Amino acid sequence: MRNRILEIVLFLMDFMRDNEDHKSAPDELSSALQNMGYSEQEITTAYTWFLDQYNGATEQYFSS
Repeated sequence: MRNRILEIVLFLMDFMRDNEDHKSAPDELSSALQNMGYSEQEITTAYTWFLDQYNGATEQYFSS
């Protein structure tokens, strides 16, 4: 399960990098991930971890 959560986190990082406007709703991302075969629990765990890291990071990590 840990590897699958890491895959989701990488998907979210790629999404954030490729979609600078970040206008997609979390529900859309969740649906896409579920269509890829991930469970709701895996998605929630990965998304929560990702947001915790994103909110705790300084701006330098996400600047061009």
